[in-house]
This record gives sequence, C-alpha cells and structure tokens, in this order.
Amino acid sequence: MDTENKYGEPMTVLQQVQQRGGHLLPQWQAEHIDGYTLFPQSEPDVAGQMLQGLEYLASADYLDKLFFDRLSVCPSCGSHHVNVREACSSCKSSHISPVSLLHHFRCGYVAPAETFVHNGKGRICPKCHGHLTDLGTDHDIPGENFTCHSCHASFEVPEVEGLCMNCQTRTPGDQLLHKDIHSYRLNSLGMAALSNGRLYDQEEELLLEGD
Repeated sequence: MDTENKYGEPMTVLQQVQQRGGHLLPQWQAEHIDGYTLFPQSEPDVAGQMLQGLEYLASADYLDKLFFDRLSVCPSCGSHHVNVREACSSCKSSHISPVSLLHHFRCGYVAPAETFVHNGKGRICPKCHGHLTDLGTDHDIPGENFTCHSCHASFEVPEVEGLCMNCQTRTPGDQLLHKDIHSYRLNSLGMAALSNGRLYDQEEELLLEGD
C-alpha cells in the first residue's frame, strides 16, 4: 500500500477523527500557508492527502463539515498575513488620529477642539473670538474628524485597507479575498462505518437512513 492510498484512505481518515475526540478542529499555525492546519504533526503531502479524505467523507455524509473561521487573504499572493488598518484618504499613511470637533452656536464655526484656545475662563472661538463656556448652551461636540500626522490632511472617515506583510501589496478593504476554514465532526453514519470497519455502499446507506 503506497503513501497516497494509506493516508487518503477514508477509513484511515475516519479513525484519525475518532482518535481526536470525534471532532477535528483546526489549529492556528502562523507559518502554514492557510494559517490553520488540521494535522500539525504531519508532513505537507500527508496533510494534503488527509484533507482530500476529509472532503470526500464530508461530501459522502460520513462527516459534518462545520464553519470554524474566516481569514482575510491578499488577492495578489494569497497570503493570510494581512494587516487590516485605517489609513489617510490622501496619502494612505496609517499615522492618523481621531480629533474631537467643537461647534460654536453663535457663529456656526466648526473646527477641531485644539483650535479653540483656552484662556483660563473658557475656550475662544478662532472665527468670532466669542467665549465658549457652557457645553450645550453656547457650543456642542458634533463628532470627530481624523487628522493625518504625515500629510496633515483632515477627513471625516478614514479608508480601510489591507497591507500584505508577505508581498507589501495594499488592497482596499472591500477588495480583500476571504477564505473559510472548517472543522470536521463524526456523525452517526461515520460512527456506524467505524463500527462496521468499512464504508457502506449506496443501498446500505439507504437502509441506514430509513432506520
């Protein structure tokens, strides 16, 4: 029996799932091409054969294939090493900070709070030089802007992008690819096959489903 037949053989795969408590859960492995692996102690070719066996058994209803996690993936190189971050809408730098805004009711001026200089009695409006002393009466805080410390741009909403740490490609957040990771769990048909020592043919499966 060669390696491919041995490790891709469905009964061997079912036994592996049974030995892992009946539920094969992915384990995080940062250096792995998929980020997760189901067989951390196995050689890549063996793990690949086992995964093919899992997929076959799930398609034949001997295993339940369950959603486990979703990874963001670089569309350029396929790496899962993607740093998803907020960035400046002008220069794309990630060196940005939120800035509280102030709104002066008297003249309608809206600007970052830091531009309203505090003189000890209250803030001074840089437009009309009036005093801001009572929040809610003469001024309010309408929200936040963002400022970029690299190009000094000011903007309401930062861009979301993914920077691939493998190939340095920058991708808008809505254009990142996603890869679903699954676990595999023994079900009643899989347990019956283990007890029987073999997989069932189609007629036998129909009889089992009718029980």
